[in-house]
Amino acid sequence: MLKINTEFRKGIMFIRLNGEVDKLNIDNVFVNDFKYVVLNLDNLLSIDSEAIKNIIDYNNKITKNNGKLIICNKNYNVFTSLFKNIPVIDSEIKAFNIV
Repeated sequence: MLKINTEFRKGIMFIRLNGEVDKLNIDNVFVNDFKYVVLNLDNLLSIDSEAIKNIIDYNNKITKNNGKLIICNKNYNVFTSLFKNIPVIDSEIKAFNIV
């Protein structure tokens, strides 16, 4: 089961995922029309390859509109190799310095 928590703060949409992300629920994660998005994966239990592909596609869409997607995870080394073109940081607070 996936729980999604969103918060818009200082021009950045924070999306926090809790649970399992897969091809069946990844479409519920992303919201449109935000230039800066922080995707927090701290409480993620699992993610499948289709969800990873969708995150990369979402990043490409945001980048084309001069925006930025940032992935946040305490264990950021794990995700750095999966998301080569997306900044991966270890805390949401650091996102304010990147955008």
